[in-house]
Amino acid sequence: HFQYYWYAIIFLVFDIAFMFLAFGGVIAIQDGMLDEEVIGALATLTAFIVLMGLGVWHVFRKRGRIYI
Repeated sequence: HFQYYWYAIIFLVFDIAFMFLAFGGVIAIQDGMLDEEVIGALATLTAFIVLMGLGVWHVFRKRGRIYI
């Protein structure tokens, strides 16, 4: 069924997104960064997570019911 591909696509998107978020987190916790830079990095990561969540919500809203 095609519905299983939706799960695979969502998994891949979140897997790739996690790698970017992990890299951003490593950069955000480095010593010697100013507080403004840390806050900016965390704001960027938060915006990214929100956009990912909205994208998944949109897919499931459009898709309707997904049977497992």
